[in-house]
Amino acid sequence: MQSQDMQKEEMLITQTEQTKALQDTAFLSQFVQRNSPSDVAKKLGMAANLAHHYVQKYELLKLLQEVKRDTKV
Repeated sequence: MQSQDMQKEEMLITQTEQTKALQDTAFLSQFVQRNSPSDVAKKLGMAANLAHHYVQKYELLKLLQEVKRDTKV
């Protein structure tokens, strides 16, 4: 399944926390294409543990969804 197949066309924002999180466009935009939190941390010059923290937070807010990597080579 391609990453664009995973994107939702519409999402109803119902929580203030979601609205605030959507302002973090520099971080969230890195996940338009499949990227790991560690890769995004390197690109943005931030600590990997901080990127993982934000990803977990945005997953709880339903703004990001984890997609497992295909382990077949």
